[in-house]
Amino acid sequence: MTLEMRCGNCHGRCRMTVTLNEKNQFASATGNACSNGARYAKEEIDNPYRVFTALVKIEGGAENVASVKSSLPVPKELLSAMEEFLKPVRMSAPVAYGDTVLANILNTGADIIITRAVPAQAIAAYA
Repeated sequence: MTLEMRCGNCHGRCRMTVTLNEKNQFASATGNACSNGARYAKEEIDNPYRVFTALVKIEGGAENVASVKSSLPVPKELLSAMEEFLKPVRMSAPVAYGDTVLANILNTGADIIITRAVPAQAIAAYA
C-alpha cells in the first residue's frame, strides 16, 4: 500500500510517497529531498509523537485559564486520554511560566507545564 504525505521535518515540506509493508509499517519513501524525510515518514507511520497542548483552569487569577504543554513529545495515541485526565485539574493563581501542573502524565515521562503566566486577580481597594 502507498500513501501521500508532506514531510514536516524541515521547511522544504516535500511531498513524499510512502510505501507500507503487509503489516502497515513503513517500508520506504520517495520524493523526499533529504534523508530526514524518510526518517520523518518512518516515525510518523510507525510511532507518531506530538507535543501535547491544552488549557488548564485557573482559580483566582486575572485570567481563568492558562496554556500548558507537555515537556516532551508523547505518543499521539495518548493525546485524547491526556486531555480527559487534565479536564478536572484546577490551579490557584498566580502561576508562572514553567510551573509544573502534572509530573509524568500517564507514565509518559513528560510533565505538563505552564506556558503562559497568570497573575492573581487584583483586589480593588475601597477608600
